[in-house]
Amino acid sequence: GDVYKRQGVYNLPNIISRLLEAGLEVDTSIALIRWGTRRDQEELVGTLENIIERIKATQFEAPAIVIIGKVVNLHEQLVIGRPTILPVRQTLI
Repeated sequence: GDVYKRQGVYNLPNIISRLLEAGLEVDTSIALIRWGTRRDQEELVGTLENIIERIKATQFEAPAIVIIGKVVNLHEQLVIGRPTILPVRQTLI
């Protein structure tokens, strides 16, 4: 099954270690999502094996939700359907 964890970025090394001990494979997909549904949403996708390196390389920071499992593989299909948020237009009267 898939795993969802709120505020897991700081504890991610421990979470990953426990998941690997429980039998998940190192190539299991993982995604971090910060500021979800906002215009400035940030995502970082990787595997249990490389996500810590990716976090360091990109300086990705909390707060973020962590999603682990096959559902992460739908990311490419779902990002296409994400609505575009248009900037608010100000009208002076």
